[in-house]
Amino acid sequence: MKANPKDLKAGANDLLNAIRSISDKACGDFAFGVNLDSLDERQFFLGLNHIPRFYYESRDQKFKIYGIGVAYRMLSFGEVEKKRATLLDGQCFVGGARFAKSQKQEPQWQAFQQEQFVLPLVHAICQDKTIKLFVNYRADGEIPFSVWLDHAQNILLNLSNHSTVPRETIRGDEYQVFPSYERHREIVNHALELFRAGQDPKKVVVARQNIIQVSQHVDPIDIFLALKSTGTHAHRFYFEPTGEGAFFGASPELLFRKQEGRIYTESVAGTLAKSGDDEADKRQLLDNIKEQHEHGLVSDFIEEKLKSLGVTDLDSSESSVVSLSYVHHIVKRYVGDLPDNLSDVAIIDSLHPTPAVCGTPRDWAMRFIEENEGFDRGFFCGPIGVITRDISEFCVAIRSALFHDKKLLVYAGSGIVQGSNSAREWDELTNKQKNIMATLNWVD
Repeated sequence: MKANPKDLKAGANDLLNAIRSISDKACGDFAFGVNLDSLDERQFFLGLNHIPRFYYESRDQKFKIYGIGVAYRMLSFGEVEKKRATLLDGQCFVGGARFAKSQKQEPQWQAFQQEQFVLPLVHAICQDKTIKLFVNYRADGEIPFSVWLDHAQNILLNLSNHSTVPRETIRGDEYQVFPSYERHREIVNHALELFRAGQDPKKVVVARQNIIQVSQHVDPIDIFLALKSTGTHAHRFYFEPTGEGAFFGASPELLFRKQEGRIYTESVAGTLAKSGDDEADKRQLLDNIKEQHEHGLVSDFIEEKLKSLGVTDLDSSESSVVSLSYVHHIVKRYVGDLPDNLSDVAIIDSLHPTPAVCGTPRDWAMRFIEENEGFDRGFFCGPIGVITRDISEFCVAIRSALFHDKKLLVYAGSGIVQGSNSAREWDELTNKQKNIMATLNWVD
């Protein structure tokens, strides 16, 4: 007789029964898992706002993790490196870091810390055409077993009892831009003056934030799921570490993937708005001297850093064009062999931030951003991703937004090089923000 398909409710009930039989005496680390036949995304997250929630999806959609609650929290890449060997089968850490530790941290970003990773208390993994639901406990976690048990039961009860309801239409009430058009023009022109002066600077990335006030009750996971349902060719992420602010996005840019002794990375830069004729757009972008120069600065940086890390047998693709919902980008991909025991910390310290999100030279560009941009980027443009015992993958957290205190802050940046025009750069920012703005019906 064929077994009945097991959905999220049935799986959560199975895990409830498993944890209720556990004694807190001499309780060590564990991860109970159950296979599912299907998973309803909204059902997984719905009704659990103000509780930590997490999501990460690789660009090829072969790996997805959904997480709720915190079994273990770490506030540095170094601690993650030490703890990754203790991960059990099916477990992974989810997290990331700020764009720059040197930037003054504004209140909306304080819950995210400088760096933060979590092992979710309950998580589901979709990989290799299988779905598995887990509940995780760490004896060295931040809460006693009795408190953990209460949290786990509450989460699993919600999953076993909740039914999906239709998503309400969300619309922002007020819409402001910072920095303003005039101030952005001043910043861009200031950078161009430095370039013309013949000094060392070659590129700087100038960003802006759209600030949308939302008066209605909004669960930020609904905005993310609306974004997730649009477009392709993106790493999708959602990071809500305390339940008091959610950072999410759909990034086209891989920072690096480390697997079986190999590193995979890419340079993504150069932008053209979509006209409706993709083939003509691609030819125009690849023939554009300014955009090719901007992309070349990033490629040169990546190649130099990979060599300095000791990567061997480095192979690179030809430059090509990747097409997103509203824009095209130039991309070049790299793969090579890593030296033994090279840590994620060493790779991130070397590659992040690339000229695609900061500029070059890096130290000069960072100072320029801090002195002129006027707001805290937080995790925007930082590394965000997942770490298992065997694999590390981080994307660059662009095409992203922060939901905090009934405000949605939508971020975008554009690279300024010789030949840039402030009005065109402003339009580029608008085009890059459209994927998220469209979820709130702010795009015509």
